[in-house]
Amino acid sequence: AVVSTQSTGDVALRLEDQGVTVDLFQVLLARPAVWDLHVCTLVLPSLRTTFHSKHENHLLVACATLKHIIRSFGQLIKDNMNAPPVGHIDITREERYKKCHLCHQQIANISREVTRHGTAQGKLGSAFREIIKLSESYY
Repeated sequence: AVVSTQSTGDVALRLEDQGVTVDLFQVLLARPAVWDLHVCTLVLPSLRTTFHSKHENHLLVACATLKHIIRSFGQLIKDNMNAPPVGHIDITREERYKKCHLCHQQIANISREVTRHGTAQGKLGSAFREIIKLSESYY
């Protein structure tokens, strides 16, 4: 049987094991072609949880993942939030809007949490500040 990357990732994220989650983020970051809005909607809730980790490596991978999402999908999300579907029925557009809305909410929530850590020092502090700067340009 063929198992899709998305269903495998969904199962891995539902395990709620931070080590597995961080490993999945690293695999996804190494394969940018698998990313789409659906993957973002699956990843962002676990990403938010990962930002509560006490492990610096987990936090750095979480930062890299969030930066990838914002850089790759931030403009699409922003554009869809600024132009919600109206008028005639367009199922594809409505689904894209729903995914963008969900991603927007999750990124905004994560960004607020990251802002609290903006004064952190070292590599992690730099990663947090980069996310803050990126977030400000899209949200």
